[in-house]
Amino acid sequence: MGRTVRLANGGRAHLPGWFRANRVQLVSAPPYSPDLNVIEHLWAFIKTKLKGRRFNSKADLWYFVRRVWATIAPQILRDLVDSMPRRLQAVIAAKGGPTKY
Repeated sequence: MGRTVRLANGGRAHLPGWFRANRVQLVSAPPYSPDLNVIEHLWAFIKTKLKGRRFNSKADLWYFVRRVWATIAPQILRDLVDSMPRRLQAVIAAKGGPTKY
């Protein structure tokens, strides 16, 4: 397996001992940094599928979210992860300002 880097968004500590023991490098990011947070693209996709729908319970909502999540092709997830080096370079070039991501 190649080198593993974990982006931490300033939230609670994410198992720092485990990461150290498994040689996972932690990289800090601002708490809200959508340019570096690929999950935002996936949440936007899910939100479009939720728009205009009503659910009778939280269980119904989460069932639907899981169904939508299951429709996301693995290649989309790989492409988002693979976009991280470009995203980091764009943020550096923009000196922390907005990017196309």
